[in-house]
Amino acid sequence: MTMSQPNLILRDVRKSLRMSQEDLARAIRQDGQRTGDVNNCSKRLVQRWEAGIITAPRGGYARALEHVTGLPVSNLGFADQQYGVDRDQAMVTGIWLDDDPKATGPYTGIWKSWYEYPSSSRDATYTSEHYVILIQHGARIQVRSVPAAESRVVMDLTVNGTVVTGTWSEETSASGYYSGGVYFGAIQMLVEPTGRRLAGKWLGFGRDFDVNVGPWTLQLVSSDTSRETVARYNRTPEPAEPASPEDKSNSLSKTDRSGSGIPDRPLTHQPAVTGRQIMATTVRQELADLRAEVASLRELVEDLQRKALMLHTLKETWIQLEYGDDALERYQRQQPPQRRRAAHLRVVDGDAS
Repeated sequence: MTMSQPNLILRDVRKSLRMSQEDLARAIRQDGQRTGDVNNCSKRLVQRWEAGIITAPRGGYARALEHVTGLPVSNLGFADQQYGVDRDQAMVTGIWLDDDPKATGPYTGIWKSWYEYPSSSRDATYTSEHYVILIQHGARIQVRSVPAAESRVVMDLTVNGTVVTGTWSEETSASGYYSGGVYFGAIQMLVEPTGRRLAGKWLGFGRDFDVNVGPWTLQLVSSDTSRETVARYNRTPEPAEPASPEDKSNSLSKTDRSGSGIPDRPLTHQPAVTGRQIMATTVRQELADLRAEVASLRELVEDLQRKALMLHTLKETWIQLEYGDDALERYQRQQPPQRRRAAHLRVVDGDAS
């Protein structure tokens, strides 16, 4: 005999309304009288709901619960019970690979994650965004949301060539629209040629005995997973904050799943972006990054050249002071033509100053 799983979400919602179990039962009876759908809700029935003994309230009770709490009945913890979901098992993953010093695969880093999902109760499509830590060890990839994320996301993935396949789980925010509900499913993504973006589709169950599907994207923001970098991204992405410059046209609004307090906004229609356009934008950004890196390296080389010239000058001064002008002249004749020319330029510049 399996033990029932307590409906902690319903209990927390009731407490947030400052109601006792008797108060909730009374409010449900009064709502039934108001609508003409009379019920006999009692404190004992509420106790059985919260204990998980009754996993789905009947129609009249469900409608009264929605009216009294202001939430869909599926957001009151009954969604988990509907399919017999074990919340803890759904969020379990293996030992985190960042404990392993060999976890240095090319995809290890901090990524911005966002996905779209349908809301049947609101008849709209929304997005959810997180910063996540991605750790790779060989063909295995693990993903988890940063500690400060208001909803918790984990993934267990494997990579084969440029195809990434695995599972995902999310425990939504207790203060968000989905009231701490747990969802999970399968996911498959393709790695773009730059290696900086993973894009694909997720698949998961809905609340009405259906299976939903939608896009999910990961965009690299830093290859560094040090404590300092994790601390920098240990937050919820801002609604207008792209993962990188090429994402400005694709930045998505934060939604209720995070419980961030930002008003929910359904996705607005945008012209379709082709894979070639995305690729071109990504390549342009890569070129801009490389140009900036080359400019930085040139500055470093020039600085090293100046320091080398200073060192050579100090050495000549020491030879002259220690051994005299003749020794200095012999030393200078032994130097390669490039260094003699640099020394000549130094003398000219010194005279000019």
